Amino acid sequence: MRFSGWFCLMLGVAFLFAAGVLGILAIQQATEISAYHHARACQAGAPSNADCRLAVDGSVAAVTEFPGGGRVSADYALDVRTASMTLHLTFSAGSPMLGYAVDGDPAVVTMWRGVPVSVVTDGRSEVTTSVPVTALARDLGNSEKAGGVGVFFVLGALAIRRNRRAAGTQRLTRPVLAAALSALLLGGIVVVIGGIALR
Repeated sequence: MRFSGWFCLMLGVAFLFAAGVLGILAIQQATEISAYHHARACQAGAPSNADCRLAVDGSVAAVTEFPGGGRVSADYALDVRTASMTLHLTFSAGSPMLGYAVDGDPAVVTMWRGVPVSVVTDGRSEVTTSVPVTALARDLGNSEKAGGVGVFFVLGALAIRRNRRAAGTQRLTRPVLAAALSALLLGGIVVVIGGIALR
């Protein structure tokens, strides 16, 4: 019983720590959104990791458009072969661009700080999951889910400790504490649901 309580507590602290790290990453992504929106087109000869938006010419090498289902994750991707490398671009959902893209079609990839943020092919354009706005939502969602799970484990550890002290009986001697724990439990549920929604 004592081991299970400590185990739940350690798991809870680990998840809360992960939530904090992901929250910091989300804040960093938020600061990059402004820089991304204010970035201008690169001058000729600019490096691929420049703060400006660099257009790279290439051609479609492969198209993946699989919606998934059940436990299988969706997979929407486009491989673009450039003069120096092949870029694997991922998208958060299906797009008409993916439906019409054909191997060999010309494509123009926009790079920002060395990351492909959008692509144009067959007259259609789509942003990738590397865009700061998308990355912000992903990190926030993961942070909320980790925080909610961490709250569950910490509350579980507290419940195990309380049961051990009460010799297996559930005496409601502290209504305020019970109300606070219930509020934390409901808050954890809300946080997890919010994280899933952001994802």
